[in-house]
Amino acid sequence: MAYLGNPVKINAILKAVGKVDTLIDIGCNYGFTARAFLESNLVKKCYGLELKKETVNPVLLKNPAFTFYEADLTKFVFPQIYEVGIYTAVYHRVLEMYGKETALKVWEKVISACNKTIIFETGLIGEKGKEKFITELPKYYSSNEEYMGEIFSAIGDRLVSIEEVIKIPIRGVVRTVYKINLLELI
Repeated sequence: MAYLGNPVKINAILKAVGKVDTLIDIGCNYGFTARAFLESNLVKKCYGLELKKETVNPVLLKNPAFTFYEADLTKFVFPQIYEVGIYTAVYHRVLEMYGKETALKVWEKVISACNKTIIFETGLIGEKGKEKFITELPKYYSSNEEYMGEIFSAIGDRLVSIEEVIKIPIRGVVRTVYKINLLELI
């Protein structure tokens, strides 16, 4: 099966998650990951959240097993609990636009909306380029260890384990995609 986006990353996520009933792709963008789960028959019902509907693949929007939410994540109220949440390359975008406090509050909402697993990746201190998060992160954190430590500690007593899914070279650093296993709510 061929995917646009980063197929190596997407396939690693598919393998790490496996078959699930419900999944939400938060900040789904074009919908590469959501579509891969659906086309691989690894999810019964898939949801996507993105700021603008026109960003999302029209084929995905027509899939009856896909529900789309057009919303600003900072204002969004999750209507249900999902077995798995995909939250890749979004945390640092919230931080760059709204600051650390809001990014952490949104992260807490994401944690509360996920029952079993969160797939997580974020931009890092030391990335090269002109994107705003590159200058914003060092305003709040002195190291990636401090940064990731705060993110993971925010999970609290629901944290069961953290697994490395894949390492992705990007902008002069290597990001890790994590599988965060949670103490189940339901």
